[in-house]
Amino acid sequence: MRYLHQMTLPLLLVAPVALFGVSVGCADAELSVYSDVPVEEEGGEAEGPNGAPQIVAVNATNGRVEPNGKCELQCEAVDPDGDGLAFTWFASQGDVLGSGPKVVWRAPEREALYRVSVLVEDGRGGASEGSVYVQVKANTVPVIHELSSDADRVLFEKSIFIRCDSTDPDTDEVSHEWEATGGEFFGHGANVIWVAPAQPGSYLITVRVSDGYGGEVQKTLPIVVTYREPPQLARPEVEAASQGLLKQVGDAWMVMKGNTCIVTCEVLNGHGPFTYEWTASQGHIASEGNEARWKAPDERMSVDITVRVTDAYGATSMASVLLYVATCTCDF
Repeated sequence: MRYLHQMTLPLLLVAPVALFGVSVGCADAELSVYSDVPVEEEGGEAEGPNGAPQIVAVNATNGRVEPNGKCELQCEAVDPDGDGLAFTWFASQGDVLGSGPKVVWRAPEREALYRVSVLVEDGRGGASEGSVYVQVKANTVPVIHELSSDADRVLFEKSIFIRCDSTDPDTDEVSHEWEATGGEFFGHGANVIWVAPAQPGSYLITVRVSDGYGGEVQKTLPIVVTYREPPQLARPEVEAASQGLLKQVGDAWMVMKGNTCIVTCEVLNGHGPFTYEWTASQGHIASEGNEARWKAPDERMSVDITVRVTDAYGATSMASVLLYVATCTCDF
């Protein structure tokens, strides 16, 4: 006699990591198994826990910027899951221009140390935050106190020692870049050796001093290369044409913008008659003989005024003077 046509036997198997159920049908001898363990789909992997983005670095191209100036900021970040990342920048002061991992921050007018932050999100709830500090401070250009050499003339293919004495009001580290209209430099920094070319004549030695924050000043030193002694020149003298503001700063001069100065050059020794050629790196200059009148431009800058003196035999000497153009009477 058959008492049971169909029987279902639930089986519970307890394991540390899964729960299973089994169902058996006698009529068709089917066995079904179910589990709460995630099963890998064909062609893919089971999704694991999300990893938050990791910020490698947040950098500013310049750690110091002028008031209302701009600097570039960059955030380097990675995501352990390979997710695409979104960057949100914010600052308590100033303006963030642009979007993404690289933006520009426009500084406020007030001098201070500012923090700019960035939030990095992966779109799946993972986020990290980083920041960078930028100093807002007005920069003061370096000052060249003196550019000098062992002598103002040298025989062809001989060498002389040239030195630049400069300081920076902000105590920034400065760099020196040397140029010449001829000859060759050896060494670097504030002191160099210059080897004169084989061709006699007047040559200009220029040094450019930079502080790395946009402040730059330059000064030119004339050197005569000769077979014999050229005219010997005194240092050019500078005086105000009227009641203009003018003061001496070391071996240079400071003049108020728009003011006119009179520059004169005296020949101490040589064979006349002499001819004079005056030039100025900026501003307007007019000359007659050993005297020149120069009008300062309306912007703050440094200007070299140079005179080339030629004697009766064609030998030349050069002299120059450096002038700083001020835009505020407080500089006097």
